[in-house]
Amino acid sequence: MTKLLFWLLVLGLFSAAPSTATPLNDQRTLQQHFFTQFPTLSRQDFANGVYALDPDAKQSWLAIEQFPPYEIAIDRGKKTSSPRLKMVNAIRTVSLIINRVSVNTTRTGILKPKRWSP
Repeated sequence: MTKLLFWLLVLGLFSAAPSTATPLNDQRTLQQHFFTQFPTLSRQDFANGVYALDPDAKQSWLAIEQFPPYEIAIDRGKKTSSPRLKMVNAIRTVSLIINRVSVNTTRTGILKPKRWSP
């Protein structure tokens, strides 16, 4: 009986029709699911993500995009990146490379860290 079940299983596996799933079919199926789930949204609204569903969140997002809160920090960063600070950072980087990292050069001249071997 178990041999019969085994052979029926093998026969079923080999006689099954090949899968017709492709990435394009999967994409269409997924898109169709969401188009039927949210019929009031246009195709362009899906580009806004969750903001297409909540009008208050969309208004807040658009206001933040108009006056980004991080612009002040960017301006401060431009002021603090003086040439002297850049030189100090370059010296620190070079000293780290010299003192802590053993370096090999390859035939192409590219610096590569040495591998540790026991």
